[in-house]
Amino acid sequence: GTLVDEETGNALLDDAGNKITASNEFVAEKTNGTIDVTFKFSGVCLAGKTTVAFEDMYSEGNKVAVHADLRDEGQTEYFPSVHTTATSNDTEDHVVGANEKVTITDQVALKALKLGTEYTLSGILMDATTGKPIVIYGNTIIARRTFTADAHEMTVPLTYELNASQLAGTTTVVFEKLYSDGALLAAHADLEDAEQTVYIPEIHTTAKDQTTKINHTEANDKATIVDTVYYSHLLPGKEYTVHGKLMDKKTGEPILIDDKEITASTTFTAEKSEGSVDVIFTFDASILAPKTVVAFEYMEYGGIEIAVHADIDDEDQTVYIPKIHTTAVGEDT
Repeated sequence: GTLVDEETGNALLDDAGNKITASNEFVAEKTNGTIDVTFKFSGVCLAGKTTVAFEDMYSEGNKVAVHADLRDEGQTEYFPSVHTTATSNDTEDHVVGANEKVTITDQVALKALKLGTEYTLSGILMDATTGKPIVIYGNTIIARRTFTADAHEMTVPLTYELNASQLAGTTTVVFEKLYSDGALLAAHADLEDAEQTVYIPEIHTTAKDQTTKINHTEANDKATIVDTVYYSHLLPGKEYTVHGKLMDKKTGEPILIDDKEITASTTFTAEKSEGSVDVIFTFDASILAPKTVVAFEYMEYGGIEIAVHADIDDEDQTVYIPKIHTTAVGEDT
């Protein structure tokens, strides 16, 4: 016997590059009967292949019978493969904000399915850093779908709905497995696969006066605060925008000058998943003193908010604008 590729009609090769063959020698006790020919090999190389077993029978070195029909379902064996592409429904890309309601859709491309067979597709969200399942409030994030194959190649979506508010600074990877009648047929579980990966960014900031290099600004008419935004878990190679706003620490409201908020923004392309970028505020501080301001920042990707740093009590985000007032009094001698 020889295993043949249904698509090409050529003999299939094992992991070592050898044809996959098998044989069995027997003595016929009757005119009609059956005999097993068992193929033993590593099936890793056959993922996504549909194989057909071709058989030749010999007697005393002479070929006496052949069964070699690429369309014979009885000779056919399927080796399904799984490939996935996971993206956020919000951004339609491999990045999502740490929001309370997040939906990740994994488009699972399947090959070498058997028509009419019922399959179950099961998936789980994994932490790319630890290699362990992501757990939210004691629960892993899983999805499952059962379907009947109506084509040899299909794309089946799996949807994960989760509260990602505690996952800022996490990179998640989707693992998928394909079953039939409880038997595992194929899996896609690669922590390094970018197509299976979704980034959940995190930012924090450090605000300082451009001149003094500390978190105190002189109350002059042209003050400049540089807020350095440190980011992690961004999808590299993409363009992002960081928007900032100065807040009044005492009231928790935006600071207004001439009824306008003090804002700034910076657009950049992330070369790596982690890095930093400056957001620069320039304003008239002379009319604000004495005031304590806090820089709030949020990051957008494609117009979608994906990260926020807005903590009115964060000392790193805080800049003080002091005011000096003196009273000179003469002293009798």
